[in-house]
Amino acid sequence: MPIKDMFPYGKTVVTVMKQRGNIDEMHLNINIGAILTEKVKELGIDALSQEERYVYAVQGMDKEVNNGGFELYFYNEAGMLATELPQALEAIGLPANLTIAKEALRRFGTPSSWANDDRRAHLEKIFESGDKDLWESVDAAYYEYPEIIEEKLLDYIEEHIEKFK
Repeated sequence: MPIKDMFPYGKTVVTVMKQRGNIDEMHLNINIGAILTEKVKELGIDALSQEERYVYAVQGMDKEVNNGGFELYFYNEAGMLATELPQALEAIGLPANLTIAKEALRRFGTPSSWANDDRRAHLEKIFESGDKDLWESVDAAYYEYPEIIEEKLLDYIEEHIEKFK
């Protein structure tokens, strides 16, 4: 995908947020997600402000769980922020999703570290234990979409716009 297609509403979060009300919230969130992903690729995760990390964590969870459940979330790159996810969901105002994510984290347990290789090795141990339906109920609860994440994310960004550079 050409770079210009990744940022159809702007290359900064501030610019994208100026489109709120004129553009579908899902598309604004996709654009913001691309901005944050590029920042992480270029500068590393530590370059994000706490507010950016929270948005990045929630967007990552939402994208991965919708694409393959919590198993995929913990397996893929987004899972590196799993320990920050509860605080992010609370700060953004998503209590129902917080309950679901806490249960998924409880079921996942604690890997030796949250680095990709260690999370994946931990996930492999879970599957070797034979519990193939471990994620079924938390995935099902998430797929009921108890809260409108896109709207809450944009509200949170709007409230903390000065932290999105």
